[in-house]
Amino acid sequence: MGDASYGVRSVIDQAEDYIESARLYPCLFQIPKVVFVFINGVGNNLATKIESFGIKVEGTRITDVDITEEIDEKSNENSVQTEVTQNMNNLELSTPNISHITKINLDVSAMLAYVSSVTNGSADMYEFSVHVLAQQAKWERQRPQKPILDSFFEGKKLYCCQTAKDNFINIVNTVGGLNEKKRAEDFLKRITVLPDNATAENTIEDSDKDELFKNVQLTPEKSLSVGGKIRERSLIIFTFGDRIGAVTVTANDGFVRSAKQQGIDFVVFIHESRALTEQKELTKGDVKLTNLVLKQSALDDLDLPLQTVYGRIGKLVLKIPWKNLYGAAFVINIEDIYLLASPNQQVKFNAVKESLKQFEAKKREILKVELAKKQEAEKGKDLICENQTF
Repeated sequence: MGDASYGVRSVIDQAEDYIESARLYPCLFQIPKVVFVFINGVGNNLATKIESFGIKVEGTRITDVDITEEIDEKSNENSVQTEVTQNMNNLELSTPNISHITKINLDVSAMLAYVSSVTNGSADMYEFSVHVLAQQAKWERQRPQKPILDSFFEGKKLYCCQTAKDNFINIVNTVGGLNEKKRAEDFLKRITVLPDNATAENTIEDSDKDELFKNVQLTPEKSLSVGGKIRERSLIIFTFGDRIGAVTVTANDGFVRSAKQQGIDFVVFIHESRALTEQKELTKGDVKLTNLVLKQSALDDLDLPLQTVYGRIGKLVLKIPWKNLYGAAFVINIEDIYLLASPNQQVKFNAVKESLKQFEAKKREILKVELAKKQEAEKGKDLICENQTF
């Protein structure tokens, strides 16, 4: 089902897109059936979720054995379940007592989170229709990740391997927005890039490793095999961090957990994942503004016998039909309006302005009539053309 790129494109996202495409493009006046085939099997929960969209799922059903199962028994709220799981991952999987290590190895997920639009101010500005992005925006409002990363980076040297850099650039160039690309370019200037097979001797700092890394060392007798959550790219990146004696900063808790189950405890700092969202903000993100203060002149053009003393809008959401700008309606939702007004004794009847208003209204009615006549005439031409064909 493609490369999800650490949360950028989940299977659920793709399921929604395929269903939408099938409805928009019928074949022989029928909506095409969508079938997802999982060659290596699919979890029961995920399969059920995909089938709820009307998609047929083929492949071996695998019993889900994840920490979220235990939480699910205690809560019916999926968002709460995921949030609790995320916090538990951070607390349980991050290696303790690592603040003194001055070398940091950046995973692709860490670099994406650092330059993402959602971690750089847009979490409060948009409401995403994609569930994964909406959830991440909610988490970002509650627990901003960039200050956490900046605090951990302070006074330390940033490294990444060539594979991590290449994949990061590829993802940013593919799904990143203009501002995310600029932030990525600036961020890479702070990072020292080394070959995938570099060792501690290739770093600027003291080549001696911390005692923590003695529990990690990968040897022929103690290795990880690629498969499941252990992907080749991740294995290269984490192994690189181990060799140079650096703390690997990552949101890839699945890899870390799978490695632990095989007896490999990488030295890591886990943070919450954040996807690149700027392009989604321009297509599927609703513009959201909060706590807007109204100008005192807000009611002046309405010629009301009132004047604004103080006004505030708690929340304004602008829904833009990006896929059909000229044919669909723009919707503005306004919530929590507070307005303090006082009588305006200076309002006087303006005969000229009133006549202009009536004139504009008549013009609009005439245009409607002329447009209707034009459409009828076009229909008549089409009928004549059809009768003359054989």
